[in-house]
Amino acid sequence: MKKLNEWIFRRYLQKQERKTTGFPHWDKVRSIVVLYESDIMEKNPYIKQIVTQLQAEGKDVTTMGYVARKDVSSAILPQSRILGQKDFNCFGVLRSEVRDDIRKRHYDLLIDISLSGILPIRYMALYLRADFKAGGNTGDGIHSLIIDVPSQAGQTVLFNEIVRYLKMIKSND
Repeated sequence: MKKLNEWIFRRYLQKQERKTTGFPHWDKVRSIVVLYESDIMEKNPYIKQIVTQLQAEGKDVTTMGYVARKDVSSAILPQSRILGQKDFNCFGVLRSEVRDDIRKRHYDLLIDISLSGILPIRYMALYLRADFKAGGNTGDGIHSLIIDVPSQAGQTVLFNEIVRYLKMIKSND
């Protein structure tokens, strides 16, 4: 089943339009969506730290997590959402109503800090509308900026590396 789900994902990936945009200038980035793999208790203290850090820099931050449970206990808030297994069909594809809901908003930057490359988060990264997408190495080409860190390094390390490189790169826009 896992191979079939991966094959279906690859087909969806081929059908998606690929935008080629230049690197964003960090100072001009206003809206950011952060994707992450939620802990089973849905507490995620590191996400709160990331949001606080980005908001201190004047960024409008939205977070979207995934937890491998059917029932998600976190409330759906305008700036924060955790998806569960009920939000995906048996092949791991986002349900159409969820896909339409997450595509309503457009972001300047998507930062994917998931380390394991799980299929639900890859679908979220695929369908979210963002000018620039950065994340770990999932091997599927969704992200324009790929940072490779060891999986034991943690999501916070990946986030810090992505932001460090985005701040270092000076775009011409």
